Amino acid sequence: MEESEEQQQQLKQNASHLLEQFQQQMKIEKNKEKELDAMYPEDAAKQWSRYDQQWNDDQQLRLKLLRPILNERQNQLIQQLHLFKQQQKDIYEKQRLLIDDMEQARKYDLIEKQKMLVIQKEPVQSIVYDEPNHPIEQIIPQEILIPPTDSKFYGRRRFNWN
Repeated sequence: MEESEEQQQQLKQNASHLLEQFQQQMKIEKNKEKELDAMYPEDAAKQWSRYDQQWNDDQQLRLKLLRPILNERQNQLIQQLHLFKQQQKDIYEKQRLLIDDMEQARKYDLIEKQKMLVIQKEPVQSIVYDEPNHPIEQIIPQEILIPPTDSKFYGRRRFNWN
């Protein structure tokens, strides 16, 4: 609370100080105009040319002071633009990788579904043993699938346990 009151007080003081300076400048300008009105036309023309010259000099000085500031700000904006472009490229690359991974996951899922369809359509295989204490036919479960390890798919693998 106290800080905001102090800030408001400081702003009021700054505003009143600027108002006083402005009023002082206005008085000076009015006095100059009165002097010019009192002069002969030739002297007034000379005085106006001096004022114009002074104004041009002040304008050149202002431009000279502002030019480095504007150049620095322009350089900052250019750097920010380059940074944003680089960030956009990075985001685009990440999106591209994600899309590729999603496509690969879809292909993997399709392959797994096709394998499951093939397994379900195949008849159960039988093995004949020559050893005496074993049954002649034994059923080998076909549902056991071992996913390939050479794929670059890093997502969650799904198995059909039916």
